[in-house]
Amino acid sequence: NGVYEWIGAVSGTSFTDTNLQPWKTYYYKVYGTVSYDGVWYNGTWSQDASGKLLAAPGNIHVASRGGNALVVDWDPVSGASGYEIYVSKTSDGNLTRAGVTETCEFEYSGLQTDDVRYLVIQSLCTVDGETGIGECSAYVKGVVELAIPQILTVGPGGANDSLKITWTQAPKAESYGILRSESPDSGYQWIGAVSGLSYTDAGLDPQKT
Repeated sequence: NGVYEWIGAVSGTSFTDTNLQPWKTYYYKVYGTVSYDGVWYNGTWSQDASGKLLAAPGNIHVASRGGNALVVDWDPVSGASGYEIYVSKTSDGNLTRAGVTETCEFEYSGLQTDDVRYLVIQSLCTVDGETGIGECSAYVKGVVELAIPQILTVGPGGANDSLKITWTQAPKAESYGILRSESPDSGYQWIGAVSGLSYTDAGLDPQKT
């Protein structure tokens, strides 16, 4: 119902409108035209159709994985057929292409503990068999943290008042701190540290968990 402006003419059945704003919705009508004796005659306008630019991915989260990678995920973008991931070492630096995915998750590996990277996600779409690009997200920071040890066993420690705990190695870790609680959800207290992959907790009450 608004004011329509003429933006171009083509001899085919498609037209690409450029220099648009990502937050706006645009409405289009198309009409046929023919020339007789040097005079152009226009046909009736089509029904209107709307469109908007492919939005940038949002709700982006970056997490450390395994002490050598960052995993980024985001909400799906309506109309997107894939996503391109870029990475930078600074919050506003040059971007390097890290990869492309059709899902809403991507792992960027080959890093080391304490590495900092900034990730940018761009929406992609397919138009007439060719890849089109949407908006880019803001830079999102990720920091590679030490891998989390996984507890393997908690069992008898060789005495009736002790328990032995074993766990997996965390690459780059120089030692391991041990916490203990009588509840799984709260009340953990530091009880010791070792450089190996096991610890024996002694002087325990046999009636407690």
